[in-house]
Amino acid sequence: MSGRRSRSRGRSSSRGRSSTSSTPRMSDEQQRELINNLRSLIPELRNRPANEVTPERALDEICNYIRDLQNQVGDLSQRIAGQLANMDSAQAAAIRRLLRQLSGGDSS
Repeated sequence: MSGRRSRSRGRSSSRGRSSTSSTPRMSDEQQRELINNLRSLIPELRNRPANEVTPERALDEICNYIRDLQNQVGDLSQRIAGQLANMDSAQAAAIRRLLRQLSGGDSS
């Protein structure tokens, strides 16, 4: 009887069942561990006690941080492109090769 009751509860009822979804589900413990690991990487969350920030709020902060990093990368890319446009072509080509190597792109 208790098994039947636990299966009828909200969102946890489909966890671990492959027939309901082709995407593997994370356990609650795995989710907590992932959020705690991510929290340690985000400056705004790093020094705050875990009980002060709900998982939902932590995920919001994480998403905001990632968006901010993406914006910074875009800004830096534009600045680099502007600098490269003002260089002679040999210097610009050498810097482009170096940037590709650093980013894991072309090794030539």
